[in-house]
Amino acid sequence: MDASPAVVVFIKAPVPRTVKTRLVPALSFTQAAALAESFAQDAIQWITRLGREGGWRVWIAYQPHPQWPTPAWVGQPLPWFPQQGQHLGERLKTAFDQVFQQGDRPVVVMATDSPTLPPRYLSEAVQLLQHQQPEVVLGPSDDGGYYLIGLQRLQPQLFEEIPWSTPLVFEATRTRVEHQRLPMSVLPPWFDVDAPQDLVRLAESFRVPSARAQAPHTARLLTTWGYLTTHLTSLDEQPAKLIR
Repeated sequence: MDASPAVVVFIKAPVPRTVKTRLVPALSFTQAAALAESFAQDAIQWITRLGREGGWRVWIAYQPHPQWPTPAWVGQPLPWFPQQGQHLGERLKTAFDQVFQQGDRPVVVMATDSPTLPPRYLSEAVQLLQHQQPEVVLGPSDDGGYYLIGLQRLQPQLFEEIPWSTPLVFEATRTRVEHQRLPMSVLPPWFDVDAPQDLVRLAESFRVPSARAQAPHTARLLTTWGYLTTHLTSLDEQPAKLIR
């Protein structure tokens, strides 16, 4: 059987005080956890849909909690495995290794922190890996990290001695790729929702109906809290800066 591409989605049990804590005090710990849950549900929904259309296999790499031992709460019956490792680099490396061992390739790993990420960016990553066959595809995030990384084969050196959780992650990874002389493609940048100012940018992105359709759980949650209505109203008084 020919190898098929795979997309691995990194998610974490939505437990208050363990997820999206940088959004506090703009949100409560409970609200931050609820938002993380909605991000994951929306991402799994649209990624699974794209996977069916594109013939990809979709996996969940899950960081569980005793109260949330499985990712059943995302609403999609997908194959999953627990994340393993002391830091993000180790968790990424072991996730790639596990999926490659199943025979899937190329493999793309992405997080759920970018709820309005244009789906075409993910499609482009998979298509690049399949047809142009760079060894590495990176999707940089505006905070200096990356929202997506795709590989043809395991490259453990890309996850070692990287300053994780800093604005230097993308540049450090790109430097490592260049030092190893690996062919690389870089996708357009996008933004993560990690800090209070990112919530305003998220509200602004929901001006576009397709963004609300892509992230219905998130849009509904922010609307319920009154956040979306408040910020879109204030933004309507300013020139629109739509995110494309």
